[in-house]
Amino acid sequence: TMSWRNLLSRQSTNICLFFLSTLCFFQFQSPLSTICITSHGSDLKDTDGFVTDRNELKFCPQWNRGYQCNFLNETQHTKGWGDVYSGMWWQSIDSMLQSNFSEVGSLEAISFQTFRNHKKVIHTVDWLDFCVEHLSKYVKHFILLDSYLDESKQNHHEEVRNAIQNLTTRVLQRFIDSSPKGSCRQIQSYYDFDDAEVSSTIAILPLRITSLENDYSSHLVTLQTAATLASLDKVGIPRAVIVGVTDNEKYIAQRSFEMLKDRLIELSYVDVGTSSSEKEWKLVPKLALVEFHRIISAFNENYNRRNINSTFFSWLGPNPSRWKNIYFSEPDLILHIRPRALRSLSLELRKGHILNSHRLQPIPHMQQFADIYSNITHLNKELADRLKEVLLPNLASFSAVHQLNQFSRNDTCYDQGKFYPAHTSDPSTPLTGLLKSGKCKSIWEFCGFLRPERNYSDWADLLGAHKMLLPYPLLSLEGGTGLPLVHHGQRVCIPHRAELIIDEAD
Repeated sequence: TMSWRNLLSRQSTNICLFFLSTLCFFQFQSPLSTICITSHGSDLKDTDGFVTDRNELKFCPQWNRGYQCNFLNETQHTKGWGDVYSGMWWQSIDSMLQSNFSEVGSLEAISFQTFRNHKKVIHTVDWLDFCVEHLSKYVKHFILLDSYLDESKQNHHEEVRNAIQNLTTRVLQRFIDSSPKGSCRQIQSYYDFDDAEVSSTIAILPLRITSLENDYSSHLVTLQTAATLASLDKVGIPRAVIVGVTDNEKYIAQRSFEMLKDRLIELSYVDVGTSSSEKEWKLVPKLALVEFHRIISAFNENYNRRNINSTFFSWLGPNPSRWKNIYFSEPDLILHIRPRALRSLSLELRKGHILNSHRLQPIPHMQQFADIYSNITHLNKELADRLKEVLLPNLASFSAVHQLNQFSRNDTCYDQGKFYPAHTSDPSTPLTGLLKSGKCKSIWEFCGFLRPERNYSDWADLLGAHKMLLPYPLLSLEGGTGLPLVHHGQRVCIPHRAELIIDEAD
């Protein structure tokens, strides 16, 4: 008789993971109608393999003034703010002026120092109220995939590479094209109200591009930058300034602006490279905020003398005195704000609080590439197997994505706190040590890709490679990229999709 110890082999462990994921799937499924991204009632699939929006967002819903956001208690955040870091923040300019960014030594420290210096950082309980989709890791994944397929030198690898490139670029282009371009914004946006702080907000986006040698890479970076700007325009932010240090950033910014030339948002590029050394260029966020801090202080001092020169104009545009708030963001974050939540968020801004969004990470999923995989399987099975190494499988809980709509009154995703996966002995254990022990070469969400010790042709081993993701339900946002998402901070929410009821005038 085989002993229990022998039964706990690697294969058996992976099978257990499968049943665990199935259990988690049904646990999260119970309070909602689960949406499988392969089909959904009368909804139609678009050419990228995901369900299209139910309403295409071609309406101008009015603000529900009675809605009140709920916010997480500060005790629900980990020490050091690691689980709430999102790469952005939104605060009043008066509050921003209280921070000294000149001593910042890392990219993330821009956020952490800001959080530590203020009494309250606002984080919504409902993820749909205020969140961002983080694009750059997803984009870099497919830039690396491009070279990975080239190295394989398999038959048909070029056509597979081209198909994947077209598909990934179309996801971003679709979001840019689907954002309202005039009719809705020009008539009356649901954000255009006197007490909405978004109308007095200027966005600052630091950008650093070390090379433009790869055309595909440059095009993806341009698209993710344009998508970020389109999302700011969509929520009604009037002006965005991209800050760079070389001609590379200027080139990407100008190409992004060209994609958005019919939008209402004011777009500007500012170079801070001439006033800093090359050693400092790796910290463009620091340079951007130090200079913006100086510009605002100088403007406040010279305002009564009307000494407004071209430098002020390039940063602040016409009528510089209109700015009361600053939205600071990495240039790869698609912003989502639930319309009815904006008044509540505006009230918090006026109290001097800092608004911080939920950072959601798109995951490369086999569903998006199902047609490519199916076609190449008949031509070159070895090459098809290589795709399994870089895409999340359509197995177990990964086969369903909970599709949510921020414009529906009753779609919600309430935060349930930190949920470190069950493979750790202590759920409070920080993720850093786990990644090192697991020999992860990337962020935890992507740890299961390209693991040489895994057999991706075996379904149990394939699921085992992605065991960190198994306990987490996948989400997608209508009106966003439509890609499967998880919380970068390993937080969990309970997705609830209800009958579509669009916010309209009361």
